[in-house]
Amino acid sequence: MNLSDDKRTARISIDADLKAADLETLLVKLATLRSQMLPAVPSAPRLDATFSSQEDGGMAVQPLPEDRVQLLLQHAGFGWLSFILHVNQASVLRDFLVANIPASDPSPLASYEIGGGDLPQ
Repeated sequence: MNLSDDKRTARISIDADLKAADLETLLVKLATLRSQMLPAVPSAPRLDATFSSQEDGGMAVQPLPEDRVQLLLQHAGFGWLSFILHVNQASVLRDFLVANIPASDPSPLASYEIGGGDLPQ
């Protein structure tokens, strides 16, 4: 994989039989390459964008030092995506969910933290 000098194009050659773990490694490399390209990913989603959505994927949350939280979301194609959120961002997400989701019995996922055993499905 090579990124052009102007960072607007990338040359990628793939001619291999890949196992699931190999594809996961490739996806991480492609994401790293994309993060270096121009134009940068927009700071807000475009209304006409196409998304690879995942319904009812797994999730895990854990507190981190320095007022951070790690949110992991499971996607059938991309694997586990990790987002490191400042507590201010996490609070916005919390407030949105509390305001827009009816109260009910907590899901087994509600309190799941990394290292707490197998992720309930």
